[in-house]
Amino acid sequence: MKSLLSGQDDRIAGSSVDTANDATFPFQNERPASMKRFLVVLLIGAVGSSIGCRPKPASTSQEEPKAEVAVTHPVFHTSISHQSNQRPAVLVNLRDTSEDYFFTAELYLSVQSSRFPNGTRILMPLNVGDFAGCQKRFVQLPFEVEQDDTIVFELLDDDRLSAEQEELILDGCRACGFCVVVAGECYAPGSSQLTAPVSAVCSEILGEVIVSDIRQHGFENFGTAQYIVPRYLPEQPHSANQLDIISRSNYAPASLQVYGPNTAVDFVYDGT
Repeated sequence: MKSLLSGQDDRIAGSSVDTANDATFPFQNERPASMKRFLVVLLIGAVGSSIGCRPKPASTSQEEPKAEVAVTHPVFHTSISHQSNQRPAVLVNLRDTSEDYFFTAELYLSVQSSRFPNGTRILMPLNVGDFAGCQKRFVQLPFEVEQDDTIVFELLDDDRLSAEQEELILDGCRACGFCVVVAGECYAPGSSQLTAPVSAVCSEILGEVIVSDIRQHGFENFGTAQYIVPRYLPEQPHSANQLDIISRSNYAPASLQVYGPNTAVDFVYDGT
């Protein structure tokens, strides 16, 4: 009996020791599982916090429009952004149109950009034909400019043109206020196809030749001015600096104001 009780006491004693150990470390038996649960909760919280800190991806349905890529004008070799304020407008003020004291010079304005191919220029009548007697002329040019481009303006007298050539040029300028001279050939393209060409073929933009073999020797130079394009063109002519056209004798028969209107100004010929 004693032995049985002794064995039972030993078991009870052992159980007491285990119970005591459990009382001292109440989570000892459950520690691995509890720690796993704790680590899982901690990991989920960290991942959730990380996701919450990330920027939201842009919605594919509301993507920002891509910037328009500029192309090169096939005739002028200038950029095309379709922004009106990148196309310079020119206001010409004629001060003196006398020729040899007794006659009136019939004047044109020639315009060239440093980006133009050789032999390409804009030709604009000032006080000739339907514009006879004009002291001011305005036109927005058909090409765009960039900072530090050089634009060369020449005041030309048409004494060496025949009456037929002069009439053909004036008729051609009724479309948009100027003609385009390329390699000695004079063209009268439409304004829209020249400012915003849809073709990369020059002949499709320029159209047919209206005057052949019209070269620089067909005019007499009355003066020259150079304009360096600033970073931003002024929006209005009264905000633009005055640019004098200077003759060989250091005389200024005309002046210019160059600016970039925010809205395109179309040339309208009223037949008067």
